[in-house]
Amino acid sequence: MSKDWYLMNSKPYFNSGFEKQEHTDYAYDGFNEILDTTVLGEEIVIFSNGDISEKNGINLLAIVQNNTTNVINGDNIKQILCNIGTFKYGQYVLYKNEYYLITDIPGDNQFYEKAAMTRCNHLLKWINNSGEIIERYCVFTDATKLYASGTRVRGELVIGDMTTTIYLPQDKETINIPRDFRFIIENELRAKNQVPMTYKSTKINAVEKYLNNSGLLILGMAEDEFNEEVDNRELLIANYYDRIANYSLKLITPRNITLKIGDIFQIQAQAKNKDIILESAITFSTDNKEIGIVSDTGLIEAISIGECSIEVLSHGNKEIVKLNVIPSDNPYQNACVIEYRGEAALKIGGVAKTFSAKFYNSSGESVNSVAQWEIMNNPSYIIITKQNDSSISLKCQKDISLIGNIVTLILKSERGLSQTNLELEIVGLL
Repeated sequence: MSKDWYLMNSKPYFNSGFEKQEHTDYAYDGFNEILDTTVLGEEIVIFSNGDISEKNGINLLAIVQNNTTNVINGDNIKQILCNIGTFKYGQYVLYKNEYYLITDIPGDNQFYEKAAMTRCNHLLKWINNSGEIIERYCVFTDATKLYASGTRVRGELVIGDMTTTIYLPQDKETINIPRDFRFIIENELRAKNQVPMTYKSTKINAVEKYLNNSGLLILGMAEDEFNEEVDNRELLIANYYDRIANYSLKLITPRNITLKIGDIFQIQAQAKNKDIILESAITFSTDNKEIGIVSDTGLIEAISIGECSIEVLSHGNKEIVKLNVIPSDNPYQNACVIEYRGEAALKIGGVAKTFSAKFYNSSGESVNSVAQWEIMNNPSYIIITKQNDSSISLKCQKDISLIGNIVTLILKSERGLSQTNLELEIVGLL
C-alpha cells in the first residue's frame, strides 16, 4: 500500500492547535460586541458596599435573563451575564428602576460571567450606634413552614409565630447589627391602620455568602411585639425613640468678646448626643481672617481692628461668637523686620543676597517665629538659592533688560500677626 493512498483516505486533521488561545484572545471582544450591537445588551448600574449614591455607581451593559416566567415569584430572581470579574456577593444592581441583590455567583464559562440577582422588596430602616437613621434595600422572605398557622400557644396565650429571612449587603453599617436587634417590616399603608409587624434578629449568618471581601448578611428573624413607646409607626423604625440621636450644642463662652490686637482667646463649647459628651465634634470658622483667625480647636487670635463673627458648628447646631478687636494699650505693635546688608537691591547676574527676619511682640521684645516668605507675582528671573525658618537668599538672572525693575519681598510671621514688605530694585553689576 502506497503512502499516497494512505494520505488520500485518512481522516483530515482540521485543528491548528491554537484554538484555545484564539478563544482567550477574542472571547472578551466577542461578548462585548453582543452587548454593544444587539438588543440583548441592557443598561444596569452596580453599587458596592451598600452605597447606592450616584458617585458610587458603575454603569455597564449586561444580558438579563428570566424576564418572563410561568413560575410563581419566578420574576423575582433573574440571571445576569456580564464580563468576567464583574460580580460580587452583596452588590446592588439597579435594573429597570428596581434594586436587586447579587445573591449567587455560579461562575464563568471563559466567555462571560453569570450571577443570580434577587429583587429587593423592602427598604429596611434602623438606628445605628451613633443614633443615625440607616436605610438599606433588602430581600425579605417568609421562612415559616408553608402550612404553619402563624400562631402558637404558650399556656393560654396565643402569640404570633412567624419567622423570616432577610438578605442584606455586608457593609460598615450592617455588620454591626447584633442578635435580638428589632426591626419593623411592614407595608406602609397597612401600618397606618393595623399594628405593624415587628421582628427581632435571632440568627446571623455572615459566612455562607462571603468571598473576596464582599458578601451577604443573612438574618434569621422571629416575630416580636410592636411597642408604641419606643417604635415609630410612621417611619417604620423600631426602637426609634430610645436610640435616635438628639444632638445639642452649648456655648460656654460669652457670645460677645472684645480682644486687643495680638490677644489670644479660647472658645469653650460642649457638644452632646443626649447625655453623652462628643469629643472632637465641633468645628470653628471665621467670616473675616483679616480681623481674627480661629484654629481647629477654637483658639482665636486678634489680628487687626474691626469686628467679625466666629461660627461654632456641631451636627447642624450653630452658635455665633461676635469678636470685637480694639487697639493695644502698648505703644508697640507686633512687628517684623527684614534685615540685609548694603542697598535694597539685587544685581543682575550677581551673587545671592541674604535677607533675615526679626520678630517683635507688642511690648517691643524680640520673639521667635517661623518666617513666611513670599515674592510678589513670583517673577521668573528671581531665583531662590536658599530658604529656612529665619532667612532667604535671592539672586537675579543676568539680563540687562531687567535693570530698573522692582521686586517686592514679603515677610509674615508664622501666625500672621505681623507683616512687612521690602521693595528691591534690579540694578547693574557696577
